[in-house]
Amino acid sequence: MGRLRWLVIAVCLLLAACDGARGRPVAAACDYLDFIRLGGVTYEVADHGVGRAIGQGDLGPVFARITGNPPTSGDCLSYRPRDGDAAFLAAGSSVYRVTGYRPSFRLAASHDGRLRLYEAQEAASARVGADLLDLAGKVRYLSVNSDRVEMARIKERDQVAELVRLVLAAPVGPARPRTAGRSCAVVFNMVDRTAVRRMFFPETGELLPGVFAPQEFSEAVVSALDARQRTCGPQP
Repeated sequence: MGRLRWLVIAVCLLLAACDGARGRPVAAACDYLDFIRLGGVTYEVADHGVGRAIGQGDLGPVFARITGNPPTSGDCLSYRPRDGDAAFLAAGSSVYRVTGYRPSFRLAASHDGRLRLYEAQEAASARVGADLLDLAGKVRYLSVNSDRVEMARIKERDQVAELVRLVLAAPVGPARPRTAGRSCAVVFNMVDRTAVRRMFFPETGELLPGVFAPQEFSEAVVSALDARQRTCGPQP
């Protein structure tokens, strides 16, 4: 699933169809999630709908410039991203560091007149959560959400620090099969008022992207929900 996790074929997925009575093959069209790839890391746009949006004051120096784009039609499934590729940023576009965060976790760029935050989703070198998530000392509290609605909150300082530590020390691996499990969103509400939102599957401990938190983390999330007499929703 690696390269297909963020690649979405939206229209005419290499259909063996014909153009009506003319018998001409229908060309495949491609659509992608908003990603960039730099330094061996694949980032996706962080359109969380929680926390404050970043502004010009959050930008650090230029980190890199985009050099290419994926194909928009044809054999999309054979496409493999190269360093410097971006789904929607034009070649030559600047990608910036985000002040206070490692560039291996967060970057920012502007397109369509809007400044967008990008967060790491995949890195071949990632072994533990800390390789993908820069959270240590930056989280005010955790919330558990259904979609974008907060259902529970974990805010005791020592517990927040311990849960963040568990996530950063957790192993990174490929997604595991999911059956009839439940899911919710865990939101790390940051000191700078931005937020990091990740889907979480309590039964397996999987915190996307591919971070497998220990049982203690799952128990804390479930306990917070139980205290509010709520549960994670059905798996999406």
